[in-house]
Amino acid sequence: MKTAITLSRETVSLRFVGMALMVGGVAALLYLEDALDPHALIATPDRALGVRSLLALLLAANAAVLGLILLLSGLRQLSPRTSTRVRHGIVVKWTAANLLLVVLAAAMLVDTGALDAAEIPWYLLLAFIPLFVGAARSGILLFRSGWKYDAFTAADARARDPRPPVLYFRSFHDDSQIVVAPRRGVVRARFLWYTAGVSPEQEMAFILGQVGPVIAIGKPGERLPELGAARIYVSDDRWRCVVTTWMSEAALVVFRAGETEGLWWEIEQALAQYSRRRIVIVELGPSEAHLSFRRRFEATFGVAIQHAAPRVPWASALLTRMFVWTPVSLGRLIYFDAGGAPQEQPLLFHYTWQGFIMSAYRPYRDPLRATFRAVFAQLGIRWGSPKSQLIAIVLALFGGMLWLHEFYLGSRRRAVRHLASFWLMVPVVHILLRWGDAAYLGIVLPVVPIGLGWIAASRLALLDEAQFRARVGPSAAAR
Repeated sequence: MKTAITLSRETVSLRFVGMALMVGGVAALLYLEDALDPHALIATPDRALGVRSLLALLLAANAAVLGLILLLSGLRQLSPRTSTRVRHGIVVKWTAANLLLVVLAAAMLVDTGALDAAEIPWYLLLAFIPLFVGAARSGILLFRSGWKYDAFTAADARARDPRPPVLYFRSFHDDSQIVVAPRRGVVRARFLWYTAGVSPEQEMAFILGQVGPVIAIGKPGERLPELGAARIYVSDDRWRCVVTTWMSEAALVVFRAGETEGLWWEIEQALAQYSRRRIVIVELGPSEAHLSFRRRFEATFGVAIQHAAPRVPWASALLTRMFVWTPVSLGRLIYFDAGGAPQEQPLLFHYTWQGFIMSAYRPYRDPLRATFRAVFAQLGIRWGSPKSQLIAIVLALFGGMLWLHEFYLGSRRRAVRHLASFWLMVPVVHILLRWGDAAYLGIVLPVVPIGLGWIAASRLALLDEAQFRARVGPSAAAR
């Protein structure tokens, strides 16, 4: 049965224009990478040629980046045509992308040895390292600022997702923390965390989005909302009323441990009036930072029974040992059993292979996912693997002929079946290459994977959020 298109014309246009720019930009970059020699460009006396080549690379990269930004705007059903805020966000993200492109280009030039011909003294190259690190960090922070322009309000989040909400409470001073580094244990990869761009709150929002829309009270007076939970802003004389109303209908209530009296009032209200099986408390950071919280919690609600850390596959354990000398605690999660007694699940630093690739940008991904998965199992909450419509579309665009998007979305049987039928075409392609016009086939044959990828990506791009969630299963779709 065909799915009716429920998206606006502007949303569909943003998605398809974004995909076209991405394909065109990536294709141009691949062509230029093959055609241009960085050593020759630096050594050539023809500066005009070097400038033209640099501009061509910059335009191709900007096309791909702009395509990704427009595709994301379309997936979130934002309107640059009618919203000044959305337009500002696009400009900020595009500026951040160009700053990171300069950093990436400098790193590639150093890696390829193309700068050797320029005979730049080593001490000047060494002096550029702090500038390089600072520019990379500034670009990532600027990207975060750009995403804040697109943040949904709590009302928007609840309108888009009718499930009971997940409430997130914390001290406001924790909002700006991206890295909560442990004091005990030495993480060898910690020097890479200057590139961290996804905060613990965002990671928790990705996970908790499986249960329902994640909402929180915003910090009064902030110009842009922090990333993670969708915010609502209320006056000082109304926030208690809003909190109690929310808690009565919430699917889950999550607290990040802190010391403020307002947060403690929220914790005491939740534990006194609502089912403790719907309450999770997250401690992030070294245990020394939470001694006061632990003493107060234990005096009021009892000592939490500690459980063993979740077991990880041997390959993940081996990878973790490459970067961690001793087990490193990042905190703990507290939940409650059927009798209301507190239980404790330690939050230990570890890597998976997939998480290791993203670890410099998302250092808390693996520890939080593994620990929440164990807690969800104890609370009877179904654990899913949230799928991103953006990732599915990108995999379809650039790997549609290999059905990478089907593997990603969990349709492995379908992907294997189509992949097997694809290999039956190999003899036909071989005959065409042997007996056909090589110049003609060199143009026609690349159209096949591009066309298959475009068709697969288009089908995914025409789904709204609810339709995509139904396509991938009961777990919530990650953005």
